[in-house]
Amino acid sequence: MDLKIIEKKEEPLLSRTKIVSEMNFEAATPSSKEVKSKIASLLNADEKLIVVKNIYTDFGFKKADVSAYLYKDEKEMGIIEIKPKKAEAKEKKAETKEEKPQAKEEKQKESKEEKPQEKKAEAKPKAQEKPKDKAEK
Repeated sequence: MDLKIIEKKEEPLLSRTKIVSEMNFEAATPSSKEVKSKIASLLNADEKLIVVKNIYTDFGFKKADVSAYLYKDEKEMGIIEIKPKKAEAKEKKAETKEEKPQAKEEKQKESKEEKPQEKKAEAKPKAQEKPKDKAEK
């Protein structure tokens, strides 16, 4: 896979550099992860700071046009870039998994305290209901 950088445009207001490049490849179109690592090696930058926006290919050709952004730091990248919904869902699941063991312990403590009271309260109405049922029959 050969990657040639065609254009680098500085965008100071967004703290990033726009990179337009051309890529030649042998087999299938490379994934965005592969392109990201190749751009990082060419620019001597951290892969975490690169976002590949588009990989455009023409049918039947082993050539693609790539547009990507190189951010100056992760904080700026987090503010500007939109996280995919799948990533957000994973973060929420991770948070709830951490909270669930604590919540379960609290529920168990509460249920242990409430169960004896409920049993006593439930036992009395059942005893009262049985004679009514027999009287109705």
